[in-house]
Amino acid sequence: MTKTTQFLLILHKVSMSPSRCLSADQLKHILENPPKSTWHRLINELTEGSGDIPALLMETLDKDSGETFYCVNQSGWQTFLDAHEEGRFLLECYRQIGYLLDSDFTRMVFDLPDLDKKSVGRMERKFIHLVKVRALKTSSSKKVLNTLIEALVSEKQLELTYDGGLRTVRPLTLCQHRDELYLMCYRLKDGGEWEQRTYKLARISGVKVLDRKFPYPSKSDWDPLKEYEKSSGLIIGLVKKVQVRVYGHSRKILAEKDFFGGELINKDGQCDTYLLTYSNTAEFLGQLFVYAQDVEIVDDEELRMEFVSKAMKGLERNKLKVA
Repeated sequence: MTKTTQFLLILHKVSMSPSRCLSADQLKHILENPPKSTWHRLINELTEGSGDIPALLMETLDKDSGETFYCVNQSGWQTFLDAHEEGRFLLECYRQIGYLLDSDFTRMVFDLPDLDKKSVGRMERKFIHLVKVRALKTSSSKKVLNTLIEALVSEKQLELTYDGGLRTVRPLTLCQHRDELYLMCYRLKDGGEWEQRTYKLARISGVKVLDRKFPYPSKSDWDPLKEYEKSSGLIIGLVKKVQVRVYGHSRKILAEKDFFGGELINKDGQCDTYLLTYSNTAEFLGQLFVYAQDVEIVDDEELRMEFVSKAMKGLERNKLKVA
């Protein structure tokens, strides 16, 4: 575990603690019970700071129990804005997951030196499109989410209970899509091979971090944005292209969007014609239906028939309302 990962884990754990403090034993456990010399060196860096990195924690003593606790050093946060290299990297990493921790620090924005961008890019592959998440939160879902974040940051395997079955996975990316959270990961198959899978967090009923680290894949092996750039959702299938004419008010809306990898191929007084890319019919139709009253499918008869079938079923279900 690198020092950056250690510090990030500590920030995560102390932020999630109701008291915003950790006991010495809890801190040692997060740091994987380091030797005394390493422990004292890390504690000095955490409580005193070093170079451009301010102190992250304050050491306090419980008068009743005599136990030592380490709490967030609130006054030290602002100095992160002027820190360099590792200090900036630490804050940027924290900012990436800050919203999930209900942190006020997510609004801090600054430029990173080139030296840090590769490391920050790795963190960005672990958390995608999370700033808009407003998913239903329960005590159970919070526990699942917090445990997944811990495993992602520490790059450890997980045991998931999903739809009643146990899965062993290597977490890759936490992703938000259409107001839901998903975990992209490698799942261990019965034969010992790893296969890429995506699990909806709302369907995970149990999660446990295993004491098994794994090498997080390089960007050439795992780039979630590139993986899904030609898809119409989280289900990747055969990539297809279709021409769609857009009429009415939807013309203005879609002109302002990066729509299904769309390319505007014609524009006249009546409509705009787009060449759109999709990889799963059900997901594509679900998103296309938002603009159903202004959409005409041009050159994909199978897709057109499914579009019409979906519309007719909707009319039948709501026939009393349109009568």
